[in-house]
Amino acid sequence: MYHVHRCGPGLCHRLGSLLNQTCNLRFMEIGAIKDYYDRYVQRQVLAGVNERHHIILDLALANGLRKDMRVLELGCGVGTLTGLLANALSQGHLVAMDLSSESIDQARNTLASHKNVALRVGDVVSAPLGGPYDMIVLP
Repeated sequence: MYHVHRCGPGLCHRLGSLLNQTCNLRFMEIGAIKDYYDRYVQRQVLAGVNERHHIILDLALANGLRKDMRVLELGCGVGTLTGLLANALSQGHLVAMDLSSESIDQARNTLASHKNVALRVGDVVSAPLGGPYDMIVLP
């Protein structure tokens, strides 16, 4: 399942506190997840952009994504969807976050020419998310 959330006034800046209240991951579990995705980078690179990424972009567009929005993508991986979103946000800004530092390093290399993208390594439960955002995408 893919999630695209259109934010209303005051909703997105509360996302971090909501996740803290509902998520019960321990540090060791987060470390195991990070390690898994660090090892998964080359498979993601080889898979590249696929139909799934285009479906998620279409969902974002159908839910009101405009070229001037400020968007948060959680779990961006190596940046395959990130590149599509960045192109759609020609006058906007995209903050893309992933737990895997290896994935973010790959995304930085791939998306270096996209000046409207900020890539961050972090755990969505504890990392500052910034904001506010007009839309949040959870691929």
